[in-house]
Amino acid sequence: MKNFLILTLASVILYSFAVLFKVHRESKVYNRTFIADLSNVDSLLKRKYIGSSADSYLYIENAYSIYRTLKPANCMRPQAGYIFAPFIFIFMEYFPLAIIIFNSILFAITISILLTLLNPQKLIINLIILSITFLFTYLNITRILLDPITSILILTSLIFSFLKKEKLSVFFIFLSSIIRPEFNIVLVLFVIFKRLYLLGSIFIIISLLTFIINSRCKDQSNFFFWSVKGYYKNVKKMDWESAKSEISKLCNEINVKCYQKILIYEAKNNYKEMIPYAMKNLITNPIKLSFFPISRYKNKFKFIFYTFYIFICLIYSILLIISIINPKNEKLILYSLIAMIITYSFFFILNPIDAPRFKLYTLPFEIYLIAKTLSQR
Repeated sequence: MKNFLILTLASVILYSFAVLFKVHRESKVYNRTFIADLSNVDSLLKRKYIGSSADSYLYIENAYSIYRTLKPANCMRPQAGYIFAPFIFIFMEYFPLAIIIFNSILFAITISILLTLLNPQKLIINLIILSITFLFTYLNITRILLDPITSILILTSLIFSFLKKEKLSVFFIFLSSIIRPEFNIVLVLFVIFKRLYLLGSIFIIISLLTFIINSRCKDQSNFFFWSVKGYYKNVKKMDWESAKSEISKLCNEINVKCYQKILIYEAKNNYKEMIPYAMKNLITNPIKLSFFPISRYKNKFKFIFYTFYIFICLIYSILLIISIINPKNEKLILYSLIAMIITYSFFFILNPIDAPRFKLYTLPFEIYLIAKTLSQR
């Protein structure tokens, strides 16, 4: 209990510092705010919020619509509206800050619980793993996105898996799959390994139906849009604005079929450029995601700190490789990790992966394997 309390306190302090850093930096440098205007939807969406991205405003719009009318405004991940709406009901105009604090503190607590369960007597090792985890996650946990929530759900599932609470473990992976459809792969693995075929089948059907219903929304073309944009930038050497302008000329509106036609055309007529580029991403994406999640940090650190970060990545890489090849580790966790790495490698085959962000989805499995391996030594 003492080790758990020390680890939790350290974790909460670290992620509280991350929140303060996010609020201070983005309010001063980018002139963003954590106070929303709830008078109407236009005023709400006009403000620049701390921890937000383009996707955040779709989620906020859905949450506000549920707050006003009890139903989401659009079909772009409507489940996000139901997740974030309670923050508006409870915290009103301060809900953006409340979301960031909630994500950070809950992540800090769940990561401490998992590490303590896996390594109850090795506080120093747990503090080292926590510190590395913090370096990988502090920029993305403190965001108004679904990524932190999903990562927390995965950690919770792994906690219950370790405690042999199989139904609860599968349930939390099911919740993850509702938010991120690719976790249906992990859900299937959990159902098979834990032999919960009836309950698991119900969860899988519900999750797939949710995905199919949401996929009918035209906003789901986001994936194809970014694939085309990434291809134009990295193969045709356009800047982001030029790539966006070129896509607008070819597609007058958000249109999945139009984006698909561009990719098909490029594949037929410029396959000598596309295939090597795709193969390069297929090879480098797993390395970036698993060992060097640094794509967004290059311009945020000064050289000495960036060099230190690379050194930490090397240490983490060695630990992860040792853990992956450790024959005593749990096959379910290992296969789940491999499945997600392969999935994201193909998902971003035409658009370089945002490794620090998607690290939130693979990190729980990696931490489990590393902590479990170190507990055996």
